[in-house]
Amino acid sequence: MARIRALGLLVSLVTVASAALAADPLAAVKSVRIETLGSKPGSAEVLKELDHELQKTAKLRVADAAGEADATIRGDCEIWVRGYVSLNPRAGSGPGRGTPVYGGFLSVELRDRHNAVLWSYLATPHAGSSDAARDLSRQVARSLKEALEKAARKDQP
Repeated sequence: MARIRALGLLVSLVTVASAALAADPLAAVKSVRIETLGSKPGSAEVLKELDHELQKTAKLRVADAAGEADATIRGDCEIWVRGYVSLNPRAGSGPGRGTPVYGGFLSVELRDRHNAVLWSYLATPHAGSSDAARDLSRQVARSLKEALEKAARKDQP
């Protein structure tokens, strides 16, 4: 009888240990630090916008120092003007003669303290976006928030 109880206890301990090992490390992220988004055109503006968007996320704190953060966001970003659109066909397609059409990308990785990648995302501006920096940062912030919520739901028993 004692052996059966011991075996039952051993099985339950193994089950709890395997569940702890299978937990999503993304669920433990409560604070992030934005390290760098490169030095290409538009990256400084996107960095500022991404910081602003992440500040609005209730369950995520943006840390100032690397030691305060559970994870770090790093990536690369660039924004460029692809051309200009005007409702007047006689106006031409040069600067100052229409609305700019932006191209670009924002590629980010969320890394833990051991430099392991927890999450990554690639965003491109939506067609007709008038503010590419805000568009890119909102896409990344929304996707990160959804990934964190999904990991938290998966982590709950």
